[in-house]
Amino acid sequence: GMVFLVWSTIFLFIIYRLNKKKVPLNLASSEKDSKLSGVISDVITNILNLKIFSNYRYEMDNFDDVVSEDYSARRRKWDFDFKIWMVTGGLLLLFELIGMGITIYLWSNNMFSVGTVVLVQIYIASLSSQLFSLGRSIVNFTTSVSDSVELVQILDKDISIKDIENPEKIEIKTGTIFFRNVSFT
Repeated sequence: GMVFLVWSTIFLFIIYRLNKKKVPLNLASSEKDSKLSGVISDVITNILNLKIFSNYRYEMDNFDDVVSEDYSARRRKWDFDFKIWMVTGGLLLLFELIGMGITIYLWSNNMFSVGTVVLVQIYIASLSSQLFSLGRSIVNFTTSVSDSVELVQILDKDISIKDIENPEKIEIKTGTIFFRNVSFT
């Protein structure tokens, strides 16, 4: 049991450290993604102006630049994510090989029975599955937190439009609207 605990601690520490290194890549990717969303919404809302004033080439070049920056940031994040997957898989494979190697060695010296070898294999497979899931959860959590940083920054800003100190009293008594002499044809 102690071996499993030590291995789990080492595994989670390594995954934690890798995720800590990935946070700047997540933030950069999130920032570029927000910029791309802004450019897309700007182009969509100004499509008529683009057609009328022939600013099409400038907007397309700008859009291409922003898409390229977004792709580069995402690609760096994905590449690092792949490295985390490789390290995770490598550590779990190492755990499997060492664990089963020791178990088979002990079995060959008549210190373990075949049933114990099977039991250890089941424990290793179960623990590996749980560690893998936990590692992915840590990666997903840090990615989600990085994606929400801009939202938190917006929510932390001071409100720029504030109520006046002595507002006028509202004189409206009812909320009724009358339409007179209106026709819809």
